[in-house]
Amino acid sequence: MKFKILVYFYILIYMSNTLFETSKFIKILNNDNNLNNYLKYIVTPITPYLICDHHFSTELHKGNHKYIYKDVKELLKENTNDLYINKDFDKIKEGDIIQVQVDLFNIFVNDILPQISCKIIVITSQWHLPQLNRNQITDKFINNNKIILWISQNPIYENHNKYMAFPYGIHHCVVNRYMNFVKKNYDKILNIDTKTNVCFNSPFTVETKYLHKNHIRRHPIFNSVKNKTLSYDEYLNNILKSKFTISTSGDRDDCYRHYECIGLNSIPISNINYIEIFGNNMIYSDIDNIIEMINETKIVGYNQSNNYINPDILLIDYWQDKILLRLKQLNSAF
Repeated sequence: MKFKILVYFYILIYMSNTLFETSKFIKILNNDNNLNNYLKYIVTPITPYLICDHHFSTELHKGNHKYIYKDVKELLKENTNDLYINKDFDKIKEGDIIQVQVDLFNIFVNDILPQISCKIIVITSQWHLPQLNRNQITDKFINNNKIILWISQNPIYENHNKYMAFPYGIHHCVVNRYMNFVKKNYDKILNIDTKTNVCFNSPFTVETKYLHKNHIRRHPIFNSVKNKTLSYDEYLNNILKSKFTISTSGDRDDCYRHYECIGLNSIPISNINYIEIFGNNMIYSDIDNIIEMINETKIVGYNQSNNYINPDILLIDYWQDKILLRLKQLNSAF
């Protein structure tokens, strides 16, 4: 019996590794021209700027208190329009994609949308807090006839035909460092013997300029986080060695850790319910079950035939294809 279980486990690992090896993610990883340019390919909090036709935002501008610390001009599509600066709302065409920063959402809904005469696609995003919460304004907005599709980080609606969840992704300031770690350890990721730890539950902060606050666990079960630190590479190495990683929500429901796990072939276990984003790449749980997993070293809710890693969900192209598919479905519905 034990032999059969062991054989089955190795078959599952083999299947998972085959999916990993044949993914578009690995092709991008193995292209040496991308070593310092992964922002063009990997989803990050600033990806919405790279796929929009217009942006209504202040966090792009140096000197803003929520500045993203990246000059994205060379990454943007040609002729991407800054609506906040130019205020040329007459340039918006039918089907254009408009990025709207969360802090400016109410202004956009109340002041800008009435000036737009055609139907549009909107992406709401923001690097810093807060995230959007559902209210009367968001309900009115999603039902506005001018909105073809609303795409959003940290989604607030489920199963709405005009709404689509969008990933937060890897931190844009360390995406090259992260991807180069993955590239350096590629053989280990696909080696069955690498996964020496069942589940990584880190009671640590991560010692980098940008990540320390975002990796602090917010639930009381992680109280021991205060006085311990790991380097970013140590943190990633712990994920690499683990088949599963506890990845609860951070200051928002979505967080970098979820995606860091996926690129390192470690299944995240989380108390969020973003099935539209993560699909089979995550084990969805609650805090009580997560505590049981920590205390008993027993994985609750793991389905060996359904839970697997598809690293392509880290790719911008993957999500652009999903957007096109959703738009096609919407068009066929009318």
